[in-house]
Amino acid sequence: MAHELGHFLYHSHLIGDGVDDNRAYRNTQDGQFYNPLIGRREETEANKFAASILMPSELVEEERAEGGDVAALAKKFQVSRQAMEIRLDGLNRPIPAE
Repeated sequence: MAHELGHFLYHSHLIGDGVDDNRAYRNTQDGQFYNPLIGRREETEANKFAASILMPSELVEEERAEGGDVAALAKKFQVSRQAMEIRLDGLNRPIPAE
């Protein structure tokens, strides 16, 4: 939902009748609301918005300082391991080894 909220806030001028996302939250031609105006850039913006809501940088930094590995951080924030790795990379922090 945070990803879709990002689309609404950042891309409402492009949405029109809607956006169909696949399971990876990428705009897809498979649905009723395919929108060619929503591309890779817009999907990345929506993902970054969602990450900031689900994994606030201050809280991630606090937990990271306590020595949590990726799996522990992902569990703590209730996100996938991949989402946490991307967030840590986006915060320019080394991804902790397990």
